[in-house]
Amino acid sequence: MNQLNADVVDYQGLKAQTIPPLCPNCQSKNIIKNGTQQGQQLYICKNCGRNFRITTGTFVYRLKKKEKMLDYIRCMLEGKTLRACAAEVGISLPTSFAWRHRIISALRTFENNIDFYGIIEFEQLRMKYSRKVGVQK
Repeated sequence: MNQLNADVVDYQGLKAQTIPPLCPNCQSKNIIKNGTQQGQQLYICKNCGRNFRITTGTFVYRLKKKEKMLDYIRCMLEGKTLRACAAEVGISLPTSFAWRHRIISALRTFENNIDFYGIIEFEQLRMKYSRKVGVQK
């Protein structure tokens, strides 16, 4: 694992330890731990009674191979095709397609919720556009 990946993983681990999660349903801080499942901490909201994980509502929720996501994002940023990303990371083509859509959707959500101030520099990232073409009758 290179240094950037290690830093991202360390940051997310530190964030999970220092910032108490909010209920994804009612945004309450009034939560308690409710055991673990498959190594992930479960929580229960004392206001609305919902169970959730720290990943609930994120683009990695219910992802089977979370450890490969950083490598996949790196492939995307390098401008590789779906097939090339799938082959390099070791996932199937349909999974590659689904992951790309998850990431793009998460970026759109992030982009809409951010306010910039001060001096802003922006670098444009061009990616190949692909879409399914239906059979024309």
